[in-house]
Amino acid sequence: MCSVPNNLHSDDLKIKALSEIHRVLKPGGRFLMAEPLRSLRMFFLFTPFAFWELLKKDDWVRLLYKVNFVDLKYGYQDGMGFFAVKKLD
Repeated sequence: MCSVPNNLHSDDLKIKALSEIHRVLKPGGRFLMAEPLRSLRMFFLFTPFAFWELLKKDDWVRLLYKVNFVDLKYGYQDGMGFFAVKKLD
């Protein structure tokens, strides 16, 4: 499980980190990422600047698919998005 990409401040850096995770996974390997999402709940927990740095669910989905993860499963609880993905066999 990972909760680091949110702290990278550009999509390019997030893609670079996710690409490295994808690279080191074995074929068929799975990856679980837990990240705070831009939501009303997080608006009250984060400073205004930090809140605007948070991505929405659709943004994370776009980035995960961009680095060729597949079979995305998503869950949400208490402001956190949980993304389970797989590397192709």
